[in-house]
Amino acid sequence: MNDNSIFYSIGKFLINLFINKENEKKGVLKPTELDVTANFDGPVENKENNQNNNGIDWTKATYNITPHFTVGEMIALHDWNRLANENDGLTDEVKANILKLAQKMEQVRTHLGCGINVHCGFRSVKYNQEVLKSIPKDVHSMGLAIDIDCNPNLTIEQIKEKMIPVLDSMDLRLEKGTTTWVHLDMHSVGPSGRYFTA
Repeated sequence: MNDNSIFYSIGKFLINLFINKENEKKGVLKPTELDVTANFDGPVENKENNQNNNGIDWTKATYNITPHFTVGEMIALHDWNRLANENDGLTDEVKANILKLAQKMEQVRTHLGCGINVHCGFRSVKYNQEVLKSIPKDVHSMGLAIDIDCNPNLTIEQIKEKMIPVLDSMDLRLEKGTTTWVHLDMHSVGPSGRYFTA
């Protein structure tokens, strides 16, 4: 780790700490980017209302779905300052897809050799319509897609260069043309192939 990445990590930690403290005062939910993986033991069996049969508490942003990916990273509706819920289409099927996606992203993280910053995972149909003015029912609304970067370790192009050769073996698709994030998804491959244009 070089000096720049150490300063970046410290800066990111302090900014997130400040944001989280301010949001706690306001009662606003913002998923943390702090590393909460130190005590990860995996999902536990608990059938309470806020948890599905995998034991994941979908109401807690800092709950780890996998060692390096949290509920907050995977289901935050950022512009609405909250996590997605059942009213947003967060069904058991979508939750199962998100769990598979998070597990797949652990493989991607290992392949890339660095941490991953999640821009968004699940987005509801209504969020797509109202906030993004995009296709309402897309792969994000099915829990099959994630947008990421690996700053400061890899550029967007470096991520794509590393991922294109392994798309088939990882059973992933990658969107062409993005410049500030990398879109990966688990949707079935169509005529445009694994490296596709949206």
